[in-house]
Amino acid sequence: MQRFTIHSHCLAAIACLGDSTAWGQVTNIGPFTGAVSESFESYPNYTVAAFTNPATLLGEAAVLSFPSEMRVYEPLSGATFGQIVFWQDSDVADGLKGLGFMVYPSAREIATLTFATPITDFGGYWRAFTDEAQYMVFNFFNCAGDLAGQESILSQNESPLVWHGWHYAQPIKTVTFDGLMMAADGLQANPVPEPRAWVLLAAAGLALAGWQSRRKSAG
Repeated sequence: MQRFTIHSHCLAAIACLGDSTAWGQVTNIGPFTGAVSESFESYPNYTVAAFTNPATLLGEAAVLSFPSEMRVYEPLSGATFGQIVFWQDSDVADGLKGLGFMVYPSAREIATLTFATPITDFGGYWRAFTDEAQYMVFNFFNCAGDLAGQESILSQNESPLVWHGWHYAQPIKTVTFDGLMMAADGLQANPVPEPRAWVLLAAAGLALAGWQSRRKSAG
């Protein structure tokens, strides 16, 4: 029996269809529980083992890369992060662990989070470290690689990790963010829902037509 399978990369391509405008509407949203999430609890802290870079996160739904070292910290075990000069240790927002981005003494570097399937919602708890007010800058890119939105968030050294989340009017494939000695925890994301049944049936019909055509040609 001939079987027809629509692979994940095909679903991702279908998910990217629709609004192709470069700059799309990005709306701030409150905390939510996503279809995929990441609290970094399954990773050993940096005193036990190094964090892989690039790293697969969010249940293998995304890949995170960063030019410098990333560290899973765990304050209650003594594996703290961020206490340099005036900077205070980072707290956590979900569980016992968080992820720190090592940049010292004063350079900004860009972290890149690329999703296997485009997303409609993304958020997490964030903080950047400095003895003065410091902005983190987030950029959101659509499936074509065009900038679809941007936001700067203000982080204070003495503030805890703070939730920031976004809903996208068009599917987002890549999120970048930069700042000084950033920390993150409790990441949440909602991939674009799978195409409706009629889309899958149409794709299956095209595959069947192609198979029948090849069979006739071979005959």
